[in-house]
Amino acid sequence: MTQRVSVVAAAKEIGCHPEYLRRQMKAGAWDLGNVVKPAAKGGNNEYFIFRTKLDKFLGKEGEEE
Repeated sequence: MTQRVSVVAAAKEIGCHPEYLRRQMKAGAWDLGNVVKPAAKGGNNEYFIFRTKLDKFLGKEGEEE
């Protein structure tokens, strides 16, 4: 099972503001997981960030922690 990372935690690891991370994911510029649009009009997107994709983005693939 793939481990998920919160937006705040991922942004901290990347070194950016959480809102910037959301915008980059929504625009398709950063592939860190999935952006799920709200079911109801006016709702907020959900951001699912996966540890494996974040590690790849950060160049930490295959590293043991």
